Amino acid sequence: MKIIRRIALSLSCACVSTLALAQGTPASRPQFSVTVFENASLANLSVGSISAMGQIYGVGRLDGVDMVYATADSQLTVAPKAAVSNMVFASNAAGDSLVRSAGSNGNALVHILSGGVATSLNIAGQTTWSGSMNAAGQVAFNAGFGSYATFDYTTKAYLYDPQFGIRALGTLGGKDSWVTGINDAGVVVGGSTMAPTPGGSQGFMYKDGVMTDVTGWGGYQSTISGINNAGQMVGHVTPDWNQDRTRGFLKTGERTEFLKSISEPVGVDGQGQVLSASGMFYSNGVFYSLESLVPGETGWSYVAAGGINEAGQISARRCKSFLCEIVRLDPLSPVPEPQTYAMLLGGLALLGLARLRRRRRHG
Repeated sequence: MKIIRRIALSLSCACVSTLALAQGTPASRPQFSVTVFENASLANLSVGSISAMGQIYGVGRLDGVDMVYATADSQLTVAPKAAVSNMVFASNAAGDSLVRSAGSNGNALVHILSGGVATSLNIAGQTTWSGSMNAAGQVAFNAGFGSYATFDYTTKAYLYDPQFGIRALGTLGGKDSWVTGINDAGVVVGGSTMAPTPGGSQGFMYKDGVMTDVTGWGGYQSTISGINNAGQMVGHVTPDWNQDRTRGFLKTGERTEFLKSISEPVGVDGQGQVLSASGMFYSNGVFYSLESLVPGETGWSYVAAGGINEAGQISARRCKSFLCEIVRLDPLSPVPEPQTYAMLLGGLALLGLARLRRRRRHG
């Protein structure tokens, strides 16, 4: 009996050690399936943002004309930007949509469509040009005025809430601010220019009516580019205005983790996985290229990524030879890493040894 107890104790310790090792190493390699969207117009499209429901929205060019596009199911609809009528460019899980149309003066007209009711997001004298929507129907959006030609263009960040309407978010001391995302708790993130001293721009969080500098690198240029529903944020910082030294980061509470292989993150999903604009993917401490995570396909290069939603769906642009297309990557069930299999087999081997010794003793 003493031998059996020792073996059981050893097996128990081995199981605990195996569990600890499994928790300390990447437990699985992410994998994705691909949805390809038909582009009947053959327009040259840039990868766009992705909604909570997996629709992709973006822009492109066709025969020298600016275009906008949106996906639905496996189809992709393209329309001239100057003549677009009621094209959805953002949506949420509740079925609300942001809709863009062309105004008579050439400026875009934007409204929210919720329950069959349209609400305008247009700011007098400004042009609304982008926005993100959460499950509660709140919209963080940008509007601007002035002229690029004279270098006198100003961007302002706004928040629409069904309860109080449109509210300007202000800045961190400079003249410009811009939003990049909003989570289901209503927390808005983006960037803002600073006052002349220390200058530059900083990433902000807007919560409960207050804009806060959440990067705090005075004199550097930084922004927050995404937030998930757990409050994790991603962004990038460029020290000394040197673009070659741009570094991405992931903020979890007060902890900032710099991402050595990602210079410009575009978003973070509900599991804390980070996507970069160049098609790199960060999961459980490991960096991957997107093409390495799509089983059964060869020859494709994922040249750009546009966004990632809470469920981990990704909008991307991939190319093979002279063919490029807009795709959505959908997460598959994770596949255990080889070291996980090895640890499980090790535990089974110990169990087999214990049973063998037990038989010999009672044989």
